[in-house]
Amino acid sequence: METPDRSGLPQELLKQLRPRVSNEIVLEFLQSEIKPVSADEVLIGLFEKTGVVFYRANVQQAFTRLIESKEITRVSRGMYQAIR
Repeated sequence: METPDRSGLPQELLKQLRPRVSNEIVLEFLQSEIKPVSADEVLIGLFEKTGVVFYRANVQQAFTRLIESKEITRVSRGMYQAIR
């Protein structure tokens, strides 16, 4: 699915559009980390990598999908790690 062209859209509308965080980008970040990481660390890392501010709820949803597909694990409250 292609991202629609957002040029020319009013700022008010742009504020309402949330960038989607894919399972793949979250998994890639977790695989690059040696130790378990929190959602905060993922949000910061994704911003540093992409320059995009993602929403915590979207990252948490990606965590849930990745846990269900057994690609990551929750190692303690709020801490996640890729299954190697």
